[in-house]
Parts: sequence; C-alpha cells; structure tokens
Amino acid sequence: MKISKGFKRMIAIGIILAVCLVLFWPFSFEKYIRGKSEVKIAVMDAIFQTNDVKKDESAAAYSADSEEYTKIREILADNSYHHTVKSFVNQPQISGDPNEFVMLILGEDTVILIDTGDVLINGRLYCIGYGDGEKAAKMMKEIKEIMKE
Repeated sequence: MKISKGFKRMIAIGIILAVCLVLFWPFSFEKYIRGKSEVKIAVMDAIFQTNDVKKDESAAAYSADSEEYTKIREILADNSYHHTVKSFVNQPQISGDPNEFVMLILGEDTVILIDTGDVLINGRLYCIGYGDGEKAAKMMKEIKEIMKE
C-alpha cells in the first residue's frame, strides 16, 4: 500500500502542531498552592554567581488564613508556565545569567522562579511567558512586595 505525498504532509503538519500545542500550552501555578496550609518564601540574589554570598536574602512564611497567603495565591492563579524541550529530557539547566531567585515551598512542592523566565518546579525546568523573562520578573516583584508589607 502506497501512501500519498499529501497524506504524509498532513501527518507531518499534525505532528508539528501537536508538539507546538504541548510545548506552548499554559498551566496555572495555582494548583501548587491549592489545599496547602502554608507557603514559605525565600528571595535570593545572585546565588552561585560569586564566592561572596550577599546578605540581603529574605524569607517569610504565611499560613492559609493570612491575607498575604491569599494575595500570593492570586498571583499564582494569574500566572502560568509552559513546557520546554528541557522539561521532557529532565535537564534543569537554567538559560541566561540569572540575578535573582524566588523560592516558594508549598508543602511537598517547590517552585523556584528565576528572573530569566525559567521556573524549576519540583526539579523540572519550565518557562514563564514566551519571551525575555519579563513576566517572571513581574511575578517575582509582586511576591516581594507582599513580603515587604
């Protein structure tokens, strides 16, 4: 049985569309905080970039009945992440030259936001937004503002 060129082309286009759909489909961060009794946050600047560890790291913990927890949950619900090729090969190599990290510990789940646009979720690399990391930086800024309140 011979397969026509048109049918092969349609199969190839279907595969490409399926891969694009999988790579660019957005997932909400909110599912990681749902049902958790507490969120712990740590902000780190320039970790692993120099031998001098900066002393301006900050940390906080908020229980589920606090106003800050509610605000953080809203931030997580308003933002999303998507797969990258590295998500499937489990190669958590961060792209770019990060300056800041925000770590959220949500029960057994760990979400590490990186200002380059990458995000590590339970040790697997994903991406925030579809560009230069602007959405990740905005999300990190919103979380840090809550910590300052």
